[in-house]
Amino acid sequence: ALAGMDGINALAEGHIKSARLKTTKPPHAYAGAPHIVNEKIDLQDITKSTTVFSGNAKEAAAAFPANINVAATLCLATRLPPESMQVEICADPGAAANRHEVTVEGEFSTLRFSVENKPNPANPKSSALAGMSIVSLLRRQAGFFTVG
Repeated sequence: ALAGMDGINALAEGHIKSARLKTTKPPHAYAGAPHIVNEKIDLQDITKSTTVFSGNAKEAAAAFPANINVAATLCLATRLPPESMQVEICADPGAAANRHEVTVEGEFSTLRFSVENKPNPANPKSSALAGMSIVSLLRRQAGFFTVG
């Protein structure tokens, strides 16, 4: 669900100071998430963009295990411990896509980018791009020549 991994991998060859992720999805995408259940958040009551979680990537993974795989991807790419990466999760009834806003600050560069993925019709907690990313990786490992 993320682009820019080549840039983040290059940045990780030096020193990465920080990484932040803000994920925004339609409220129904968070249905059943442990944090939503434990905090008794009524997703149908959300009428405007609302931050439903703010914490580190380790906490985010426990709070939203089916929604925040991008945080794990970002931690692996930056080589930062999950406790040091900040994550904000928003529910927005006006969101037509799952949006991930990333900021990675390194020693020599800062990368900022945003990706908007249409929700996977079979699983609105994720996007079709996530599955396509796996196919792309397998094609590269099979030896097909690619640039990028």
